[in-house]
Formats: sequence, C-alpha cells, structure tokens
Amino acid sequence: MKQLIILGFIILIGLQSCEKNNDNSINDYSSKNEITIPTESPRGLAFDGEYLWYSDDSDNNLYKLSSNGTILKTLDLNDCKITGFEFYDNYIWCINDTTVLNDTTISHYPFSSIYKYSKTGERLDTILIQASGNTQRPEFIGITISDSKIIGSSNQGWSSCLYSIDFENKAKTMLQYHYLTGLTTHNDTIFAIDRSNINKNRIVCFDSEYNIIIDKSIDIEYIASDLAYANNDLWICDRENKILRKIE
Repeated sequence: MKQLIILGFIILIGLQSCEKNNDNSINDYSSKNEITIPTESPRGLAFDGEYLWYSDDSDNNLYKLSSNGTILKTLDLNDCKITGFEFYDNYIWCINDTTVLNDTTISHYPFSSIYKYSKTGERLDTILIQASGNTQRPEFIGITISDSKIIGSSNQGWSSCLYSIDFENKAKTMLQYHYLTGLTTHNDTIFAIDRSNINKNRIVCFDSEYNIIIDKSIDIEYIASDLAYANNDLWICDRENKILRKIE
C-alpha cells in the first residue's frame, strides 16, 4: 500500500511538471523569430509581462497570443474601436478611435477617447482627447506610458504629432511633430514606428526632448503598425503580412 502511495505521488509530480513545461512553452517568445497572426487586420501590440496581446481592426477585441500563434484568450472591450493599447499598473489603456462630432455638452468637441479597463474588460475611466472634424482614419494610433504620463501618436496630416496626457488633470500637451504609428516604452526609453518616409518604415527612439535619435533608427522593409518589448526582445506587428517579427 505504501509503495502505491509513493508511486501515486511520483505520477502526480510528473504531471504537474509536464503541465508547467507546457505552460512555459506557449509564451517562450525568445525561441521564435516570427509568429503568424491568425486574424485578418492586426494593428495594436502590447506585452502584459507574460504574454503578447494584439488588437484587430475587424472587431473590438484584444487577443492573447501564444508563441506558437494560437489565440489563448479573447477580451471583448465592447464599443471600443481599438487602435493602440498598453498594459500599465495592472490596467489596460486603449485608444478608442471613434470621433464624436456633435456633442455640444463637451467643451472641446469633436473628441475621441482613451479608456482605462480592468484586465477583465470592465471600463473604469475615460479621458477625452481633442479630435479633428475631417481627417483620415485612424486619427489616434499609438499609446504607451512613460514617466507616469500617457504618450500618444496622432495621424492628422501635417499636424501629426507625439503628445502627452497627464494622469492627474488629464490635460493634453503636444510634444513634437512626428508622423508615427505604434509606441512602446522599454527601460524608460520611448520607441516608435516612424513613417515619415513614404517608401519605408523605421523603428526609432527619442531623446529627452522627444526628438528622434537618428543614429539609433532601424529601417524595416514592411508596413508596421505597432511594436512591443517582450522581456528584452523587440517585436513588430507586420500588419500587411499578418506576422509578428522579432528585431535582432
């Protein structure tokens, strides 16, 4: 009887070890160079500390993606037309790229919104951001958190810019004119996809005055929509080919 009990413990430990190994294998992004995205119109990309997530233009969902390219979880954010999003301080911050044009009860209409969500998809807060009445979509694209401020990128023609929003008073400040898509922060440095050259994109980072550091830029040969660091690896969303690519 004692031998059977010991054997049972050995089997149980083996099963737990196997389950742990399987769990680790689905977010072992360091062993991959490319991950195929299983939906049609990927855009936003972010890392929650364990897994990469992305958004898709076809719906209001965030998708938790394994390192093998399978969707592990779908989070429905209701009426949020998601472009960029970021995980910060145990919350999700999302750009809602839907402009309200005619609500005169709001002092600065037209406006779009940044939403704060719980990790279960409950909307907790809204920050209104001044929008344009006539602009190409999407108008608001990237979002990251840096130095306890929201940093965002806009698509407003010659007025496209990098801007910040203060968490306390929710005031928006224009930082520099740039033509960007996605944003991310790593080791207190902001990285972005720069699309000022019509023929190619490039990965850029900024100095303390939010100017692009030219000698640290990396040219890429595809249309990228967002980027995120998974641990120390930089991943890019190749929107056109529906692939996540790791930058070596």
